[in-house]
Amino acid sequence: MARITKPQLEAAIGGAAVLVQLLDKNFDGVADDELVEQAIEKAEIECASAVQVAFDLDDPNIETSRALEQQKLVIAVYWAYQKGTSGQAVPQDVRDAYEDAILWLDKVAAGKRALGQSRNPRSSLPVEQVPIDPTSKRTTRANMKGFC
Repeated sequence: MARITKPQLEAAIGGAAVLVQLLDKNFDGVADDELVEQAIEKAEIECASAVQVAFDLDDPNIETSRALEQQKLVIAVYWAYQKGTSGQAVPQDVRDAYEDAILWLDKVAAGKRALGQSRNPRSSLPVEQVPIDPTSKRTTRANMKGFC
């Protein structure tokens, strides 16, 4: 899956100043990279754990999903507030957006929502294994029970 970046998180949270206010623990005027990375990592893990139930994470078509990227950003914003305020001052609209994002991910995992792409990921296609010898009349190692 495509990874979200610090500039994307800044834009989603309301600007670099808000991110600095939340995640500048050493008071140098810059959001601490370690805390930003932790918020992004939490969002990535939550999205991956939900989506991999239905899709192969290595499928390149997943990286093109703008809907999934938006949900990751919503979740990263929530975790930035969690990290920055120790969970004490997370705005209600951020909590609501987080809960909506988790609900959307659960629907994707259950097959009730798509990833919003023009081409579905290969791993979501209904593929079945086709037996090469449905009548079992060929001489194969499996038919001979290992005596071949």
